[in-house]
Parts: sequence; structure tokens; C-alpha cells
Amino acid sequence: MNSEVQFYFPSIVLKTKLENFLEIKDDLIEEIYKIRQEDDGIQNSNRGGWHSHNILYEECFNKYVKIITRHSSELLFQVIKKETKLKYSCMWININKKGDHNRSHCHPQCDFSAVLWIKGQGSQYGNLEFQSPHIFDQSKLLHSLNPDIKDRFSMHPGMWLVPEEGQMVIFPSNLNHLVYENTVDCDRISIAFNINLQ
Repeated sequence: MNSEVQFYFPSIVLKTKLENFLEIKDDLIEEIYKIRQEDDGIQNSNRGGWHSHNILYEECFNKYVKIITRHSSELLFQVIKKETKLKYSCMWININKKGDHNRSHCHPQCDFSAVLWIKGQGSQYGNLEFQSPHIFDQSKLLHSLNPDIKDRFSMHPGMWLVPEEGQMVIFPSNLNHLVYENTVDCDRISIAFNINLQ
């Protein structure tokens, strides 16, 4: 039989490592803890933990914002048209201590969202799970697919990424995601942000 399997509507997820991350890591963490001392934080998807207010325009964080936006822009322009304008709408810090996690959520009114892992490497710090946008309408199909097809085309009900310091992940803002519980006595630190295409 002459046949083929094609997939038409994937969700794009982009990953990169920040070059020279180790050179800025310690200073970045020190600055993050300074911000935390002055910011009581807000409650969003976090269950426990600390979620900062918007740090995009914080003067003390400006040099890190420039590094993050440069890397994320370079990554996005590998897949979108060069004439597209990017608008960074919000950036915040997450610190999850032992027992903290983030419930399933998405980021309305944005096109792309991203996370940059700063501190905490490995599953014990809490994996990032992306939930298939087809988990409801294709539930039976997702559970019935041949395992080889599931793996080859990432057709699982959910996909997991293990925290890796210095790694940035960009994904469509409508993609539901959650962060598993941090199970160790050490902070998991990440920076998240939203991007709109114009």
C-alpha cells in the first residue's frame, strides 16, 4: 500500500540557550532577590511561591531585559517574517520554593509567551507541562494513537520540559501550561514574559 501520514496544525515551541549565561547568572540572581525584597508580588497561576509585578520597565533590571529580549527576538525571527514588529508587553519573575507550583493556565491577549530558567535544574524543581490544545476534541484519538506516531509527531495529551538553567522556551500564548511542584529545599527561579506580533 502506498500511503503517508501528514500533520497540518502543530503548535510551535522554540528553545534556545542564552549564550554566556553563566557570566551573568550570579549577578542576575542577586538582582532578583533585591527586587523581591521590595515587591510583595501578586497572585496569578502560582500556588505558593512569589510572582513579581511587571519588571519590564524597572531601571535596575534594564540590562537583563535587553539580553532577554535580544535572544528571544533572534529566536522568533528564525520562524516569522523579518518585517514583523515585536512588542514585549509584560515580564515577571517567579520564585517557587519547596511545595510551590503553578496551576494550568494560558496568557490571553498575547501571541507568544516565554520562560527563561534562571536557577534550579532537573525534574525535582518542577517540570513545565504543555497540554495539547486537542485534549478535549481529539481525546479518543490522542489516547488511541500508535506510540510511534505519538512520539514522532508529539501527539501526546501533554508534553514536558525539564528545567535547564539558561534555557529559554517560547510558545503560543493560547497553549495551556502548568509547572509541577518543586520538591527540593532550594528555590526554582524563572523569568516569564509575553510578546505581541504587530
